[in-house]
Amino acid sequence: MIGDDYIIDRYKLKNSLNKWKFLALVFLFISIFTIFYHKSDSVSKIKPNYIANIEISGMILQNQEMIKSLNKLANDSNVKAVLVNINSTGGTGVGGESLYRELRRIAKNKPVVASIGEIGASAGYMIALGTDRIFAYDISLVGSIGVMIMNFEINELAKKHGINLELIKSSPLKGIPNYFEKLDNQQKEYVQNLANESNQYFIKLVKNRRNLSEEDLKAVSNGKIFIGTKAMKLKLIDQVGDMNDAIDWLKRKDDLKNLEVKKVNLVKATSKLEKLLDYSSDIKVIFSSIFNKILT
Repeated sequence: MIGDDYIIDRYKLKNSLNKWKFLALVFLFISIFTIFYHKSDSVSKIKPNYIANIEISGMILQNQEMIKSLNKLANDSNVKAVLVNINSTGGTGVGGESLYRELRRIAKNKPVVASIGEIGASAGYMIALGTDRIFAYDISLVGSIGVMIMNFEINELAKKHGINLELIKSSPLKGIPNYFEKLDNQQKEYVQNLANESNQYFIKLVKNRRNLSEEDLKAVSNGKIFIGTKAMKLKLIDQVGDMNDAIDWLKRKDDLKNLEVKKVNLVKATSKLEKLLDYSSDIKVIFSSIFNKILT
């Protein structure tokens, strides 16, 4: 005769087996799902090739984040070309040169084209020289090839407010230009030579990149700014047109004609507060470069 204890034990055993069967089914389901998920995920991670569209605007300063982003574009095998939108009145010489150099690195292996918006002047134009072809609107402002070093002399203003500064220097040219010191003729000549030397680099860049004769170079290297149509006649740009014309030029190449143009931010998006702080920092850098350019 089967006792109650036996029936209870059998029930517990059956219950236990059912639990293990359920857990085994759950484990099997998870395993299958994981396999298929990773397969689909690996497929989704296969990025399509594209044309990167970047923007360089505002005050041009040396920016390590932008340099790193451009370097990534150069090394990204999915980026097959780069479209550069430029809208800048200029900035520092090193700021322009650093971005010019990065664009030339990219251009070694993939086409790079510039589209100038309202203005591409001074360091903004220097950056455009790093591309393979330059587009601008009919009335875009282009050029301003030259160098300017500013100096504010506020010694008399400071004295009126009871501020007196006594400078003890190892050389008359140390720390020039200095906003607490009026430049004498020797110092003015020194600063002028600095501007001329920097300008020679810029002019040489224009001559080589735009393939200009000495006569053509003389016509554009006097600091003047030109509208797009005149800039084209002077060989500063290749074609009058907008961003779409620049894209069309890129897509004439067989390996680019079906590619999507994707916006790529060279710097991370910032809040209004961060932008304000960045702006304050930029102002500080600008004034520091103006007043203490020759500090060391």
